[in-house]
Amino acid sequence: MRVSSVVVALSLVACGSQADSEPPPFLGGTETVLLSSSATGREYQVSIALPLGYYESNEAYSVLVGVDANGQFGTLTETARLLRLGSQIPPLVVVGIGYPMGGYQSVTRPRRLHEFYPTAIDDYVQIMAEAFPDSPPPFGSGGGPELLDFIANDALPYVDSHYRTRPTGRALYGHSAGGAFAFYSLLHSEGAFSRYIIASPAFWYDDRVAFRIETAHAAQHRELPARAFFSVGLLETEDSSPPLGSGRMISNLRDMLNVLTGRDYEGFQWDSHFFEDENHQSVIGPSISRGLRYIYAEGAAG
Repeated sequence: MRVSSVVVALSLVACGSQADSEPPPFLGGTETVLLSSSATGREYQVSIALPLGYYESNEAYSVLVGVDANGQFGTLTETARLLRLGSQIPPLVVVGIGYPMGGYQSVTRPRRLHEFYPTAIDDYVQIMAEAFPDSPPPFGSGGGPELLDFIANDALPYVDSHYRTRPTGRALYGHSAGGAFAFYSLLHSEGAFSRYIIASPAFWYDDRVAFRIETAHAAQHRELPARAFFSVGLLETEDSSPPLGSGRMISNLRDMLNVLTGRDYEGFQWDSHFFEDENHQSVIGPSISRGLRYIYAEGAAG
């Protein structure tokens, strides 16, 4: 793992070093660092948001990790902070996993399309290049296991060694392709996380490979010690046609929840919500808010 010597966006709240003539950034208490995967050498931009009062206390905090940080880190962080302000969830260290490509999710398409899905598909790069002609094509497909390895073996150890954290209550959030990644991680993180927010998961990918992965998992496991929240917007078009097949976001999630109901995994607690009047983009905020309140509900184990 390589840690960049350049650390940016230290806020006034975090270190008190902001010049008097300059106001602090609105997203205070945040730090950003570049980390490299010890397995692949790929570089990631990792942002860490600290809870209010972090430097005035000796408390250790649970960690909430979110992918797609280029576009969603601010929403994830401030939703968690506002819910904490209302005493609805505990204070959290929020960690955003993104890429050094600027603060817009759209520019990260080559990386996210490669890294969020768990399996490789022949001709994937060509298919995506034709589907998104205005964006650079992805580097390949099937990088989900490598991303999970980076988070579990590089990013989390870095955060744990530099901040006061605790292993209990650790959560992972993802939406769309990131939701597919979060579901894959639910079955493969080997205890790195105990709580999940899985929003609008792209279960259509690779002919619904998520269902085959879950079936293989169920053949070897009766337990799934985790707490998860699933969501989708009822305005997410059922007949949309992503390059690799029908989106069917709503019906695919219903099918997966029916599968999970039938499995009845020991130790697995989950809830879901199908949001009225929300589409694929607008469902992000409600999913984070309701999801955080569920996975950190009073008395939740793990």
